[in-house]
Amino acid sequence: MSLNKKRLTVIGSGVAVAALAIGGVAFAAFNQVAQANPTGAGSEKFEALTVNGQWLGRDAGNQTYSPGTKLLLPGEAGDVKITFSNPGTNTVQGKVVSITPGATPTDGCTPSVEIASYSPGSALVLNKGTTVSVILKNAVKLKESATAACQGQSFPTAFDVKFEATRDPAANPQILTPAAVPPPNPAP
Repeated sequence: MSLNKKRLTVIGSGVAVAALAIGGVAFAAFNQVAQANPTGAGSEKFEALTVNGQWLGRDAGNQTYSPGTKLLLPGEAGDVKITFSNPGTNTVQGKVVSITPGATPTDGCTPSVEIASYSPGSALVLNKGTTVSVILKNAVKLKESATAACQGQSFPTAFDVKFEATRDPAANPQILTPAAVPPPNPAP
């Protein structure tokens, strides 16, 4: 190949690169930037769910509770019915994450009482605008070691219920079984 042809090839390649560079700059001059500003992004408001409890006593069979089964002897446990309400103003379901013993007054018999904990997970989800009742099996137990000092006593009990907002489908069991029984209450 002659020297002139080599020069022409090198010059031609340089012109092509220069033309691409100039074309790229010219194309970039026509770029535009626009911005979208959608409105309405935010978080939902989750109204508080309400809870009410009722002492049922010992199950006489098939979730029936007669007046004669209300009181406990040492070693026996009784059930509690809890009613949950998810306000209709909520736009989402309410999941019951946990039901744990709350603060209770102490007296001479308190160390002889065990209150159960429940962890329903996704098993208890309340649809918005609904009320659901659930039986907490063996919620309160009078220990075998209870002494005569516990005779005729009433045991004030409390449960703390933790909820969270969810889009999970509603699930309403009729009965929950204890997840754990806490260690004995410390002596006052």
